[in-house]
Amino acid sequence: MSINDEAIDSLTTAMNSLLPDVGDPVLQPILIIQPDRIIPTGISGFIGFNRDPVGDILGRRIEATVELLVKASNILALGNKVNKITHAFLGTERKTLLELGILIITLDEMGPVSKDKDDSHKIVEQDLKFKVLYEFLKRPEEPDDLIREIPINLNVS
Repeated sequence: MSINDEAIDSLTTAMNSLLPDVGDPVLQPILIIQPDRIIPTGISGFIGFNRDPVGDILGRRIEATVELLVKASNILALGNKVNKITHAFLGTERKTLLELGILIITLDEMGPVSKDKDDSHKIVEQDLKFKVLYEFLKRPEEPDDLIREIPINLNVS
């Protein structure tokens, strides 16, 4: 997996962590990350050295459109969900957003309310689009098979 793929996966995880719980899995919002631009941070992606574990810290900055398809069983519930999601994304403290790697998040577009295409589930939907600037830092990982100490059993008789 490339560092760009890892950065997109990390952004997806960060955005999912901000989503409020909706209960019914059928009505779970659908999250789509559309990277508009991925650029190396630092000097060609190099941020600095890490001491423990030893290695390079690499970085990527992503400008992305985060699209959410919000679903509910009726128009009132949809309005409540849209409000909760918008508040969760835009109302989160700056410190928390920075800890997640989110530098900037803005509401870009709210689509029209629409009914489910086949009308069998009586579900109403609305599309939300957010613009996000995200920074991903990849720190070195300690290998699992690293031998830190070699036991020496000396029996001198």
